[in-house]
Amino acid sequence: MNSAKLLSFLFYILITLSIFSCQSTQNKYSSEKLHNYAHLMPKAVLHVHLEGSILPATIIKLAQKNNVKMPFKNEAEFKALCNYSSFEQFVTLFKQIISCLKTPEDYETIAYEYGRECSKQNILYSEVVFSLSTNCKLSGIDWQTLLQRINKGRARAQREFGVTWNWIFDLTRTNLFGPEKFVDILIQSRDTGQGLVAMGLSETLVTYKVAEYQHVFDKAISAKLPIIPHAGEFQGPVSVINSLKACQASRIHHGVRSIEDQTLVQELAKRQIPLDICVSSNVKLGVVANYKQHPIRRLWDAGLLITIGADDPSLFDSNVNQEYDHLIDDYKFTIDELERVSLNGLQAGLLPTQEKELLIQKFKSEFIRLRKNIF
Repeated sequence: MNSAKLLSFLFYILITLSIFSCQSTQNKYSSEKLHNYAHLMPKAVLHVHLEGSILPATIIKLAQKNNVKMPFKNEAEFKALCNYSSFEQFVTLFKQIISCLKTPEDYETIAYEYGRECSKQNILYSEVVFSLSTNCKLSGIDWQTLLQRINKGRARAQREFGVTWNWIFDLTRTNLFGPEKFVDILIQSRDTGQGLVAMGLSETLVTYKVAEYQHVFDKAISAKLPIIPHAGEFQGPVSVINSLKACQASRIHHGVRSIEDQTLVQELAKRQIPLDICVSSNVKLGVVANYKQHPIRRLWDAGLLITIGADDPSLFDSNVNQEYDHLIDDYKFTIDELERVSLNGLQAGLLPTQEKELLIQKFKSEFIRLRKNIF
């Protein structure tokens, strides 16, 4: 063997050993240490509902305090109800939970407890959906008082736990205020520094009611109020396409059924429109058959900007850390990809640029520290 061939052979051996070394390292990362890292790493979450985050113990306590009869008496019975045969069954339980909230103090409590749970999972920033109209209707409390009390709970959580979040109030077809007035409320809340950053939309509106609500979408767009629809969940790719065209959507909550339209997938990747995906929600509501068949890995590999949320963690018996566990176990996300998912939550978040850049640097510094300590 001449020297050139020998050098070529040695180079091949070195490359092969390097690949095996990387695979070995990744296998090590895929063990208990990688799960530990995912739980401890700082995270940003952009798809979570405040009402669906109320702890079961708190739901039961509030129901007892406010003399509200519920179809469950303890946490075990509550969890048993969280096996859904239809989306309507889920919505019914969601509204039953809201019916437990009767006083301004209740709303302060649930906001504060949300922040406490974020701190336990190292969620430093989130954007939280709140059904303002539904809560006003079921509690009988005016929207100004509700906003004041959830913000009081938010401020207390920020002081005690160092976590923060902003609000997304969602517009539904049965809105108490009327759609135009609702947009006015959101603009007022944003412009007076109440933490409101966007308007959410139900998937029904961007599937079947686009023409009827286009003037409402246009009003929000003219006011530079971002719109973040639920889409690409039950109604398929058409709701995502409508969201991009009619609403100029800043992000999409869910969006997983975009995978059914490759032209749409390419557009989402090219424009880097974020999808805020909640894997357990999609599985437990039957959007996908099981965890293995969820398209998140294919969407990620296609170059889409993906963030991870928990949707309604109490109603799906999950949390953000468990969603990251699924990324590791079911979709083989690497440590670099887990960090990218977390940073995507900041990149796609509706934060002022300076605040966003400071958080990104904080996250990256913590990633370095944790890697040294865990691995």
